[in-house]
Amino acid sequence: MLWFFVPAIVANMAPGWGGALFPGLNRPISRQWLGTGKTWLAYPMGIGFAILTIYLQRMFEFPGVIDYRRGDLWLVGLLMGTGAILGDHVESFCKRMRGIPRGEPWWPWDVLDYVIGGLLLVSSVVWIGWSRALLLAGAILVFHYPVNAIGYLLGHRKRIL
Repeated sequence: MLWFFVPAIVANMAPGWGGALFPGLNRPISRQWLGTGKTWLAYPMGIGFAILTIYLQRMFEFPGVIDYRRGDLWLVGLLMGTGAILGDHVESFCKRMRGIPRGEPWWPWDVLDYVIGGLLLVSSVVWIGWSRALLLAGAILVFHYPVNAIGYLLGHRKRIL
């Protein structure tokens, strides 16, 4: 399940790379509703990297949930990437409405936002079933802390969430 969802995981990380690669294009969508950390650049970065990732997965021919030779593989990547970014932005909006400041944790939604968004959109072309979706969400929750701790130790994160 994690292999299937790697494009959405990469899409969720890609906006951070966009700020470093294209600082002049990294404009906030809405300071009031989403805060300064949610930018327009997230969409092309997240979607682009999700599509690139799914085609890289195709090269490994690893058996998985989907057939990586399917003709609409780009669409699967597009939906996962778009869903991951939208999920993150919807979660940020809800966080602001609850008065939670940017950067403050809101567990488990901080972790599951892109999972829910990615699965919702990709389910229009690939249905993985409820049991697999719950398994994936559980795995993401379990791996979130150690992966973030590694990112913190490598200097890629400001704190461990």
